[in-house]
Amino acid sequence: MISHATSGARRSRWLLLWVAFAAASGVGTLAGFAWLQGVIGGASEALEEGRHGVAAADLQTLKSSVLNYAIENSGRFPDTLAREDFLLPFLNSSQLPLDPWGTPYQYLPPVSGGSMKLWSLGADRSPGGVGADADIDADDKRGQEAPPR
Repeated sequence: MISHATSGARRSRWLLLWVAFAAASGVGTLAGFAWLQGVIGGASEALEEGRHGVAAADLQTLKSSVLNYAIENSGRFPDTLAREDFLLPFLNSSQLPLDPWGTPYQYLPPVSGGSMKLWSLGADRSPGGVGADADIDADDKRGQEAPPR
């Protein structure tokens, strides 16, 4: 009888050890998934910050090109950025560049002595938005910083 009791106790200890190992493995797996999500989330934020910076730089280039066009055309601004006499000589391109999210940059020429408006719709590709989805304006100094987190 003693041998059966010892054998049963031994099995109980192995079972307990196996359950503890399985629980630790499960906790470790969950912790690994949480860590991986944090890494992916951080990479995603960095990617959006990079796209935001590219859009802000593109807008400054477009703004300079529009201003140069106006200087060379007696103060007349292009009515659209898609004009061939604007694209080829000032952007060295036959087509308007797209923002990092694949949307054409937006442009409104000055009206009645006002100033032009040049912007990107941001990550959501629609007017307005918050954070990475916010519009990026060529004249907004905040448009040249990383989006708020």
